[in-house]
Amino acid sequence: MPAGWVPTANELHRNITALVGPYEVVQAGPKGRGLRWLTTVDDHPGVPELRAEAHRITAGLCAVCGGPRADDQRDPPRCSRHRFGVVPHVHARPPRRR
Repeated sequence: MPAGWVPTANELHRNITALVGPYEVVQAGPKGRGLRWLTTVDDHPGVPELRAEAHRITAGLCAVCGGPRADDQRDPPRCSRHRFGVVPHVHARPPRRR
């Protein structure tokens, strides 16, 4: 998961949980220029729209810091401060299980 997209992913998770209750994430990460969020409830009414909105939002966010994407940046989206190649692999990782 790109670090800059974590707040959007967290909001998506809260919205899906509020809509359907507990669910499982099958896959999460970048897809094209936006967030891919595959779950066990993808066919539930309302979930595809929530996923599409999160993809649209993240396509305009820097994958490093979550700031606005620079117009000339491609995949993965980056802002003018974090152009591709400057910060090569910035990913958030889930906390370790105890």
